[in-house]
Parts: sequence; C-alpha cells; structure tokens
Amino acid sequence: MEHPACILEELKQFVVNDAPPTVYYIPDFISEDEESYLQLQVNRSPKTKWTQLSGRRLQNWGGLPHPKGMLAEKIPDWLQTYCEKISSLGAFSGRTANHVLVNEYKPGEGIMPHEDGPLDVLQAVFATGNLLPSCFINYVSHVCNGPLLSDGCN
Repeated sequence: MEHPACILEELKQFVVNDAPPTVYYIPDFISEDEESYLQLQVNRSPKTKWTQLSGRRLQNWGGLPHPKGMLAEKIPDWLQTYCEKISSLGAFSGRTANHVLVNEYKPGEGIMPHEDGPLDVLQAVFATGNLLPSCFINYVSHVCNGPLLSDGCN
C-alpha cells in the first residue's frame, strides 16, 4: 500500500519503519498544555458519556457507526479543534474526522485485536492519540472469512 496522495509531504518523515507504510508517528503532536486540557475535558464529561466495556471504559463522540452510515451527532467544540488539526494532515482526503472514541485503560491492560465496526472496510482511515506516558499498538493482518472485495473482506 502506498501513501495516499493527499498526505502532506512533510508528514512522510513520520512514517513508522516495520509497519504498514500508512502508519505515522508524530511525537509531541499536541503540547503538554493541550494534553492537560483534553484530560480535563474528558474527566469533566458527564458520567453518562462513559460506557463500561471489558477491560476499559469508553466515551463515544460524533455519533454511532451503523451499517447504513454514521448516526451523527455534533462533536463538542473542545474536541472539534483536534479533529480539524488531525484532518489538516491530509489523511482523510480533504474531509474532517467525524468520530472520536476515548478509551481509558488500567495500567498494563488493553484489548485484543479487533475491528471497530461495520464501516471499517469502507472507511479504514483512523488516527489515534495517547494522553498518557506510553501506548503500545500491535497491527495484525486482517483475516478474511469470505470472498475478498477490492478493498478488503466482505
């Protein structure tokens, strides 16, 4: 897979070696002050925004993925700023990121390989950020259980 044509040239310096060529790591993408601000906003969110899942808590902003399309809701201003900042890198083909999942894991915990929903194959562009000291992401090949479509499995 090659870099999307819309990716900014200066972003290419952040390609992660030994990963798919569309994986980038940008150290200090946000400042320490921005990180503190985001943590504060996440922690100030209503308790009803949190969903308890196995091994983590989750906040869902921007709507719910659905097989027929996103059931959209407005992203709050405090988060929209960062959706626009990430989108300005060109990874979303001129569109703005429209969905944010905030995951909270206990130290040393995580989740197994997974797909996030029915739209993964059609809209497989995502960005991840970490507000804590470290994060480990292991990318694995997708296993198909049926016929192969042009962009992935059905």
